[in-house]
Amino acid sequence: MIKQVLFRTRWQCGLRLGQMIVPLLLFCAPCHAQVSTPNPVFDISNDADFSNHQQVIRQYIQKRQTTKSTQVCLLGKLAADSSKLAWVIWDAGQEIILYEPGETDLKLSRRKLNLKKDVVENEAALHGSTYLVTRDWVTQLRAECKQSGKKLQIEKQRR
Repeated sequence: MIKQVLFRTRWQCGLRLGQMIVPLLLFCAPCHAQVSTPNPVFDISNDADFSNHQQVIRQYIQKRQTTKSTQVCLLGKLAADSSKLAWVIWDAGQEIILYEPGETDLKLSRRKLNLKKDVVENEAALHGSTYLVTRDWVTQLRAECKQSGKKLQIEKQRR
């Protein structure tokens, strides 16, 4: 009798748990689908949150560049929570820099990726890192920037 009560209680708990999990999974399925799709891009040129983008990027690049002129690509992206961010891809400087709204000095950016040191071959090589990125991520970002980004030509600062 005790075995029957325990079995019935476990079965009822399992049923109740199943009744809670299935709707939860159905509710979360769209969330998972959103995560796996790429973040949409936006045109940064006329965006009020990035109104000083040319000055900010020019200031950062001119302090570091050694050639006469260089080109960067600026890609505006909408994050999963609809906040805006931008990536500055500077191939000549071997950097990808996170540019967030209101930022006035890219030197203080939360993410400055060195393309020689911070890019790994694949997901397995990340080893749980939240800072390193994969070569595929860089390739995808460059392709999006080529298609939808804004190109800026930065001249060397005259002294």
